[in-house]
Amino acid sequence: MDNIEVGHDRDMLPGEKLQAIQQLQRALVNPEVGTVVIYGIGGSGKTWTAKKAYNTAVTSHLFDTYIWIPLSSSCSVRRAMEKISTRLSIAVGADLSEESMRAKISESLEGRNFFLVLDNAWFKEDGVLDRMGVPRRNRLNASKVVATTRTSRSLNVMEPDIVITPTSLGRKDSWDLFREMTGESISSKVGPAVVEGCNGMPLPIILLAGAFRNVPSGPAMTKAQESAMISIVAAGPFHGMYRAVRFGYSMLPSDRVRDCFSFCLLFPEDIGIPSNDLIHYWIMDGLIDGGNDMEKAKMGRDILLVLLDHGMLYWEDDDHVRVHDVVREVALDMRIACKLHMFEFSARDDLHGEVALELHNLSIAVGGSCSRRSLMESTIKELCGSPKCLFISTLLLRGNHYLKVIQDSYFQHMQMLSVLDLSFTRIRLLPSSISNLVRLRLLILKCCDCLQEVRHIRPLVKLEILDASSSASLKKIESGSFDLLKMLKTLDLSGTSIEYLPSTNGLRDLRRLLLNGCRSLKSDWRLHVPPKLKILDLSNTTFANFAYGINTAGAFQNLQLGNNDEAINWEAMQWIQVGLTWDQRASSSFTFNQDENDATARISVSNASFFKSLNKDSPLWKNGLQKFHFFICPLEEESMDLDILVHSMQYVFRDTYLKTKHFSHSTSHSRFLEIHSSDSYPAGVEGILARAEVISLKNLAFLTRLSDLNLQEMRPMRECWIDRCNRMENVFSGNEIELIAAMGSLQNLWISNLEKLTSFCGGAMERLSNLSCLRHLHLDCCPNLTCLFPPTLRLQELETLQIKFCDNLQCVFDNSILGKDALPRLQTVRLWELPELTSVCGGVLPSIKNLEVKNCLKLKKIPVGVDNKSPLAVIRGERVWWNNVTWEDERIKSLLIFRNWGRRF
Repeated sequence: MDNIEVGHDRDMLPGEKLQAIQQLQRALVNPEVGTVVIYGIGGSGKTWTAKKAYNTAVTSHLFDTYIWIPLSSSCSVRRAMEKISTRLSIAVGADLSEESMRAKISESLEGRNFFLVLDNAWFKEDGVLDRMGVPRRNRLNASKVVATTRTSRSLNVMEPDIVITPTSLGRKDSWDLFREMTGESISSKVGPAVVEGCNGMPLPIILLAGAFRNVPSGPAMTKAQESAMISIVAAGPFHGMYRAVRFGYSMLPSDRVRDCFSFCLLFPEDIGIPSNDLIHYWIMDGLIDGGNDMEKAKMGRDILLVLLDHGMLYWEDDDHVRVHDVVREVALDMRIACKLHMFEFSARDDLHGEVALELHNLSIAVGGSCSRRSLMESTIKELCGSPKCLFISTLLLRGNHYLKVIQDSYFQHMQMLSVLDLSFTRIRLLPSSISNLVRLRLLILKCCDCLQEVRHIRPLVKLEILDASSSASLKKIESGSFDLLKMLKTLDLSGTSIEYLPSTNGLRDLRRLLLNGCRSLKSDWRLHVPPKLKILDLSNTTFANFAYGINTAGAFQNLQLGNNDEAINWEAMQWIQVGLTWDQRASSSFTFNQDENDATARISVSNASFFKSLNKDSPLWKNGLQKFHFFICPLEEESMDLDILVHSMQYVFRDTYLKTKHFSHSTSHSRFLEIHSSDSYPAGVEGILARAEVISLKNLAFLTRLSDLNLQEMRPMRECWIDRCNRMENVFSGNEIELIAAMGSLQNLWISNLEKLTSFCGGAMERLSNLSCLRHLHLDCCPNLTCLFPPTLRLQELETLQIKFCDNLQCVFDNSILGKDALPRLQTVRLWELPELTSVCGGVLPSIKNLEVKNCLKLKKIPVGVDNKSPLAVIRGERVWWNNVTWEDERIKSLLIFRNWGRRF
């Protein structure tokens, strides 16, 4: 059995720690190594080392299956097997014997290349891996088992091939860790002395540094605090660890923060604490009060961050936090919780059968304070009797997977209860005595797989949150249950088999209604929308009768409706909250803009059928969709195009980009339609075409000319962008020009990347046509364009003409067409990369102010003249081109302002 020393460090620390991780990685790929034990005292970095190796293995795809199992001193072999079974999706029932469970685990892991981590193991049984059904290493199996432990007994029963003992940090790394945790440089003599005295142990360094996080050294550090830290150092590694925990606790900034930390001790050490649930517990238990709901939630998040910064908690993953096992043990040994009159604990894994006696024997906290009770993750099967626990404010029965029955009288004498968590139990019904909990604010029934009906909650007039999500068997809530629940703010029934909801008329304060995945909802059930409802989730349901008659009393912030492949009956809906935001391609979540000044609805969908009922006469155009930005693009056609990427960014940036990417002078349009990457006409889009002011058409294989989208319906169109529509040979035909002119709304036109475009207008134009509405025209990357405009077209209001990268363009107008007739108001002309261009038009442009020319070497004559009526013109171009321009009158050249490229005007 080899012995390897591995150092501990935080992610930011270099050098020897990286080398130590590399040593562990080599052990993971060594076919001769099957079991590794990381052994050392608490706080020395065992879990950190295992986590680094685990994450590296995941990112490097070293194994097929990854299993991380947190354990504890009270965790039995059976409990460890249950945890492994859960991670392997093996159904574990109360009656499943250890032998059967062992066989199922062995069968599931056999043949897999797995990586199993058993963190904080306290096993005493010989051959423990065999007892749990974990296959041992062989030549055909490169699987690895890594265990972390503090006990030599557990080390031996794991029968390791390699033992790794984390070493202490070096002086520099210790000092760097201390300074990183404090958030600033510590200049007093105390900081270096503390680091030196911690003997390179990471946990006391983190705790002591956290205790002084953002507390400046010097006068702010009292002599008592200095003395305390020095005594911790003098105590040595083992006793110093305990004193560091106590000191760190005393240095928390307030009693409220200390109370919130003590609440975390209710949770077993081998399970992560859901961070959002924890904040709800704090609020509903009364540990956080004052202010409105948003202020309380912010205060909860701030307290959580303080506990993390001080090292009293640490992140297990993105959603869960943990109390370090050493911190937990010291806090309980020093009876921190009891001193605060908060908790008494019952043993876990030894609680079989009736528990009423246990609760009867618990002492009530002194001074009239309420106490909190935790009986989580036990083997309780039934709760009996009627324990007199008048001053309990929180009762956590979460994770009692064997609990099936709670006798009707059980909650008879718990009238002060504010928080009740029965999640992850196997109860079928709530006991009738739950109706006595008139002060209950939070009731959690999450993942109660056997729960079939919710009864007796009508009298719970203080209830604010009811969460029965993922209780798959739940079909019914007793009629009238919500009649008196005027304070209920959140109702979560997601993932249940609920068929009908009782009347929601009494839920006057309901803010969040979550029914995601309730596929059994009957189609004849109609929803009454409470007036304060902000978040409604009906996604992934078969529910069809949305309350389309919803009135303007509602104020949604987030709305989730239907399946992605279903169309909303917008025609039947009479009103919807302004500021709607939804990306069907990414999720089914509708949100609503909180900016009172921005009422734009933004919807991204994969096809226009979503809008098939949103016709041009729908009342929604006035009642919620006065401003909109609709984006239609099939999922399978998405690319890394910038326009696609922008749609996944923040809407403020997206709108800024879309409004400026073509015309810097574009006005602030409020009705925007984008259709991208479609092979056929998007049926259902007619109602939007009749309302859209800006239309963007990109990569549309069916589009041969603009009229393919029904120009008759596009009368409000003020701006049009056409890009990569490779079947277009002409933008308009002759008669369409007259229709556009009659509409009088199209002012800006952007045309780019049209490979087959040969002219602006196709077909015969026998009489003069004046497109007087168009003011700004941009063309780029149209390689087959030779002459832009037909001779009978007049653009009398055109102010800006920009043409770029059209390799074969020879002229804009034929030389026979005078600029004063065809383009009398043209002020700005930009001609870039047009190697074949020889002329713009005949005569001069009487209103020209700015002419930009780049790489148009064949353009020898420019349509600029100077007289008493002409504006002062500025020409920008290359010097070699400017020197070769020919003039009918050389005096004109001397009266113009020329700027070479690279200089500003």
